[in-house]
Amino acid sequence: MDKRSLFQCFHAKVHDPEIYCFKGVRLVDTGYLHIRRLIKGRPLEMGVCADCVLYDEMGDIVPPNERGWVK
Repeated sequence: MDKRSLFQCFHAKVHDPEIYCFKGVRLVDTGYLHIRRLIKGRPLEMGVCADCVLYDEMGDIVPPNERGWVK
């Protein structure tokens, strides 16, 4: 199975400074990730997403060179 990334999930939402799951799945202990991960283009493959029945893929994998905007 391919890794599941928040870059591809319809339920991943951003509300500065948080990346969170619209369906309420806790991504980490705090429930959300800091937006710095997105800004820096770091991977957003979360273990909790691997077996999530709510995961709703919206398309192809985003290539690493197209992620983030601060290098």
